[in-house]
This record gives sequence, structure tokens and C-alpha cells, in this order.
Amino acid sequence: MISIDAKRRMADLEQSYRDNIKKVLLSEARKNNPYEVGDIIEDHYQIGKIIAPIIRCDIERKTYSLYYKCVQYTKKLVPYKKGSEIRIYLGNVVRVHTKK
Repeated sequence: MISIDAKRRMADLEQSYRDNIKKVLLSEARKNNPYEVGDIIEDHYQIGKIIAPIIRCDIERKTYSLYYKCVQYTKKLVPYKKGSEIRIYLGNVVRVHTKK
């Protein structure tokens, strides 16, 4: 039978392991993030100005995904009047527009 103390120590070790995996994944995602807040990016059907990069970590699979929260822009590179927010995933970016 495993003691309560041993179970607590194992839980602490497991939590520490998960925290360290998350730190590594976040570090890699930040290192591989080519765009900054304020950049105007385009995927296959929409254009947006980056408000914030969003990183999601899957600790079990040891992977991360990166997408950008953006204000939706028109083809003339001006924001829509509604100010709609969109997501553009890093893997879907096809073009970066130069800042005006």
C-alpha cells in the first residue's frame, strides 16, 4: 500500500514535470513566432492586424499551436467599421503586408 505522503510527493513530481514541459513548449512557441503585434497578415480568405499572439500547449502530446487574435481588415488594408476580431493560425499565413 502506498502511503499518503508518497502519493503527495508523486503528485508534486507530476505537477513539476507538467510545469516544466509547458515552460519548454511556451519557450519554443515564442522563439518560432515570426510576427509581432501590429503586423498585418493574411491567410487564404481574410486579412487582419495582430492584436495578440495566442499559444495553446498540449502537454500530453508535447505540442503547441500558435494563432493570432486580429482585427479584421479589408483588401484596402483598413479595418472594417464593425471592428470584428478574427483568428489567423500561424500555419495558414500566406502573406505579410507592409505597414503603411
